[in-house]
Amino acid sequence: MVFVVSVKSVAVLKVGRDYGVALLDLKIAGLREVAGRVDKYRQVLDSIQTDVAEALPHLGGLYALDIALEDAVGRRYFARLLVSDGIVHYVVLTSPKNSLRGVLKRLTAQGWALLVLVEKKSLKTSPPSETDVQ
Repeated sequence: MVFVVSVKSVAVLKVGRDYGVALLDLKIAGLREVAGRVDKYRQVLDSIQTDVAEALPHLGGLYALDIALEDAVGRRYFARLLVSDGIVHYVVLTSPKNSLRGVLKRLTAQGWALLVLVEKKSLKTSPPSETDVQ
């Protein structure tokens, strides 16, 4: 089955922490793990990981663990934890909305390093007015 999903924000973070500590950091940042359909986003996460692996070739040997997260307001996030020997080395965090900035600010305050942030912004256009330069 093919799912069409929309991802508007993608962040890659360097973590370097124990799995339990990384999940605790996510909770402190306001995200909690929820039972969700991560398989809809698996293809998107695979694609993102492939693109990131071109820039960071050592990601290829890490085990990928996909989880669904939710904040207090109910916004969904999907994360791929790249793990080796119980240590979360990197996290690919995605959001269907542009709502990652606040979460990223809290995670970087806890020592996570933001490597990449890509956001899709829509451009608001207005009809040309008489005062516009032509």
